[in-house]
Amino acid sequence: MDDPDHPAATFRTHRLLRLLGLDRNPLRRRTDHAESILLLAAMVVALLLVPVACAIGTSVHATAVQRAAEERDSLHVVTATVIGDHLAAPSGVLTRPITSAAWLDDAGRAHSGVLPPGADVGADGRARVWIDDEGRAHPAPASPTDDVLVAVTTAFLALILGWILVAAVVGAVRTGMEHRRLADWEREWRIVGASWTGHTP
Repeated sequence: MDDPDHPAATFRTHRLLRLLGLDRNPLRRRTDHAESILLLAAMVVALLLVPVACAIGTSVHATAVQRAAEERDSLHVVTATVIGDHLAAPSGVLTRPITSAAWLDDAGRAHSGVLPPGADVGADGRARVWIDDEGRAHPAPASPTDDVLVAVTTAFLALILGWILVAAVVGAVRTGMEHRRLADWEREWRIVGASWTGHTP
């Protein structure tokens, strides 16, 4: 373990403080020290946002898995037969194809309707459809891969948004510091100019 009073350790400490802008350099203004502290704090917050984003992603994943499990418990799969394809009424400048199908529920009752988006229709015109106890068609529950993708995407977006917020705050504070720095320079130049010319500002 390095002795903190050892010259080499002291040199490394001073060097680190100088790199961070926290040394006692008389040429540094108070705003320079404040800006260094601000940037250091921003880096710490940015690093802390990583585990926060991971926690958000984990929570989203757990919720998605639970929701998919509940859907699998309340729905079941039947085979539907396609009875027609056509385009839905235009919405703005887009139209979407829809597929009508007919199927039987577990009680043998006949049902028909539009297949949920993403239904996989085979070459024989048949498709697997998830229905509830009333025979209504529903989108298929999310797969484990879908749950992971949603969680990862949510965590990534949360991290990026957090970093953007930190950057915006730092930018706003640095702008205020820069205005303060320019005002200090202008005041000091007036004092220096007065000493050169002999006029009192």
